[in-house]
Amino acid sequence: MSSKRDYYDILGVGKNATPEEIKKAFRKLALEFHPDRNKDKGAEARFKEINEAYQVLSDPEKKQSYDQFGHDGVKANFQDFDFNNFGGFGDIFDAFFGGSQSSRSSSRRKGRDLHKEVSITFQESAFGVEKDIHIERIGECKSCSGSGAKDQSNVITCSSCKGSGQVKRVQKTIFGQFAQSGICSDCSGAGKTVKEKCSGCSGKGAELEKRDISVKIPRGVSSGDTIKLSGEGEFGGIGSVKGDIFIKVNVPDHEYFSRRRKDVLLTLELDFTQAILGDNLDVPTLDGFQKVSIPSGTQNGEIIQIKGKGFTDIGGSSRGNQINVIKVAIPKDLSNEEKDKIREFKDLSENSDNKKSKGIFRKFISGN
Repeated sequence: MSSKRDYYDILGVGKNATPEEIKKAFRKLALEFHPDRNKDKGAEARFKEINEAYQVLSDPEKKQSYDQFGHDGVKANFQDFDFNNFGGFGDIFDAFFGGSQSSRSSSRRKGRDLHKEVSITFQESAFGVEKDIHIERIGECKSCSGSGAKDQSNVITCSSCKGSGQVKRVQKTIFGQFAQSGICSDCSGAGKTVKEKCSGCSGKGAELEKRDISVKIPRGVSSGDTIKLSGEGEFGGIGSVKGDIFIKVNVPDHEYFSRRRKDVLLTLELDFTQAILGDNLDVPTLDGFQKVSIPSGTQNGEIIQIKGKGFTDIGGSSRGNQINVIKVAIPKDLSNEEKDKIREFKDLSENSDNKKSKGIFRKFISGN
């Protein structure tokens, strides 16, 4: 009896799985266990196992043979197939996943991306600000500038790819003949190799570094926006490109202001005498205080705008407005004297309203 695992179990699909389900399962597992991505012990063997299972189950004839006779039914198909000589795992990945082989094989390894957060004030989000962030990352070795060599004389042209960083392989497989270009494994696509290694980094070209980076945060950003610093991430080794840093911006709520797209909102509280008689007030804005005229008879919920005191779009120049929403405060705990004055005002107001009403009715009755 064969000691090999069941191909369906390897891919985690049932025997009635459709070709699309088989392909989807393979893609997911191949991405997880691809040796270029997964450095865990056993990932390479697992990847070979996944590939073998997919090659059988994705081919109708081989799948039928396997369903009838198990591993013995497809054994002959793999007698001359050597996974180790297929041209590297990168080429296997390209052959099964399709797409542009030239774009895949020409891509260089990239260092790890870093993710940071920075908090700024409401005003800083309106006008922009420059902030320092502290990072710890794998960077280029300062002794060898990331070359991994003792000195420049020890950096030589890679003999495998002749300095191109790529090698071309032609392989005969069960799928036919493949001619592919892939990253040279000896120089990792750099086109250079090291004769004598740097003593500072033992030829890795990398070291741990701690530093502060100044970040320009543009005006108009909102809480949750992300700023990308290209090439400020980790060094991925010789022949690689650096990763990026993604900075998430946090803007805590303001005590008085709030934001609605480009406009700033402010609740402007008036006492009832200001609302009745009107007033001139110094109203806070993002730019400082500004004198605003409150008309007499202003009602609760009315809006008074101050133009050009809001936000801009990111990278824009035109500012929104400040929307002041009026809230008339009704006094509590009045003194007896204050209550008497209000009663007097009420009597005067009622007499005035009665006169106006009588005048209106007279006009209505007379028809004038």
